[in-house]
Amino acid sequence: MIISSCGGEPGSATATDCEIVAELSEEFRAMDGRDQTGGDINARFAEKVRAAAHSVSGAQVRDELTTWAEGFSTLSQIQRTHSSSPVADERAQLMEAGEAIYGTADQLRSTCPNAWPSASG
Repeated sequence: MIISSCGGEPGSATATDCEIVAELSEEFRAMDGRDQTGGDINARFAEKVRAAAHSVSGAQVRDELTTWAEGFSTLSQIQRTHSSSPVADERAQLMEAGEAIYGTADQLRSTCPNAWPSASG
């Protein structure tokens, strides 16, 4: 049986999986512009996304959510640590976290397109 209830690739996620992604995407958008100092917001969101990854049935969406959680976790660690590392190292870590967060958000948009607002909205 092929399930494509949320407009993504056939069999990639169920409608329930995409409902979970929709809830997370709403919270992700609400985080924009909030004070991220100390990494607490990102750490809490990483845990929420990680828990959601365990509750979805589609392997693709599970993998994407796991990667997304890792990105937020990495970002929170960077925010919590007063780095004595060279600037280039910290920049590389930030780029890695950013790719995991925003690159994976793009993948989740493809998997569950109805879980994200339209470009015009």
